[in-house]
Amino acid sequence: MIGNIKTILYNTSREKCTCEMIKFNGIISVLNYFSMNQSCQLFDNNRTTIYIKSNQNSSLIFINQTTLSITKLPISSFAVVTASNYLASAGSPTAQGDGLVDRPNSSDGTYFNSGGNAPQYIQLELPGVYNIYYVCLRIAQSPSGNTEHHLYVGSDLNHLTLATNISGVTSSGQWINITYNPPLIGIQFLHLNSISSPSWIAWVKFIIYDYYL
Repeated sequence: MIGNIKTILYNTSREKCTCEMIKFNGIISVLNYFSMNQSCQLFDNNRTTIYIKSNQNSSLIFINQTTLSITKLPISSFAVVTASNYLASAGSPTAQGDGLVDRPNSSDGTYFNSGGNAPQYIQLELPGVYNIYYVCLRIAQSPSGNTEHHLYVGSDLNHLTLATNISGVTSSGQWINITYNPPLIGIQFLHLNSISSPSWIAWVKFIIYDYYL
């Protein structure tokens, strides 16, 4: 979760956590309760936006909110990004990773550029094990031409399997959207290995959804 946590309560019920939120008399406006370990996060009232990782075992409760809008972010927004290489002039590795997975704090126009020819890779480590329904890739490539990329997935780095072989003529700005039905089960790592391309390997977006759109 991204936000200002005022306090964390342990070994408590959702009802007790709600009472604690009310006791703060408006200072606390949001709570996130985890039934799995009976813990509760209380958030202060000085932020207009709070980002939350998808978790089926948590409950959100708001108080005194005149306007409320909830948008579910793709799970890739919370992924750790690593790569074979980063082009220094394209920004720091952190900035390139933020732009690639579309984090809320990313700078517009920042994307991943390896600064080199194939083979290269980009890898996402999700914050837990998830079922994957969509992988959406946007290409940065000049010139256009035949490319080949292999997407490997798995629950750990030592047991990755080939999920999709992407090959054909591609061009810069093109989206490659892959739907998995049934979904890929129990995935934490997504390793995109670029085998061949007429240009340096670069990606504008690498977005992962753990739910059907």
